[in-house]
Amino acid sequence: MDVVHDVDRPDVNGVPPKMKGVRDEVSVALSRLSAVPYLTVTTDDNLMSSVWIKGSFQPRAQWEHNIFQNSPYFQIRLCPAKGQRYYEEGADMEMELCTKCSTLSKLRRYTGPLSKILPKLEKWILSQGE
Repeated sequence: MDVVHDVDRPDVNGVPPKMKGVRDEVSVALSRLSAVPYLTVTTDDNLMSSVWIKGSFQPRAQWEHNIFQNSPYFQIRLCPAKGQRYYEEGADMEMELCTKCSTLSKLRRYTGPLSKILPKLEKWILSQGE
């Protein structure tokens, strides 16, 4: 089976992904939170523009059998709103908690600008330690 690659997508041939600015802003905002010792924020435009926030409330050294899913983990996706394929600067986006450890509380799906998503995300992360 062949993997289909879209050669016309924005992040091919050295062109930065469309959500690179969003990724950088999210990374800076969340890196200030000491509640999340393991955190990665990535982006690409392969199937659609997206930012993935992957974190754990435990340091990597404490994961049972060194497996991410054996920790209090979460994975959150930010993508363009209303089914758009590629992100346009300043447009609304969707925030969705895609997977999490069973001990963590739910995070409601939200659509809006990044300026409203970041406080909701920070509030949810800080509430998990209570």
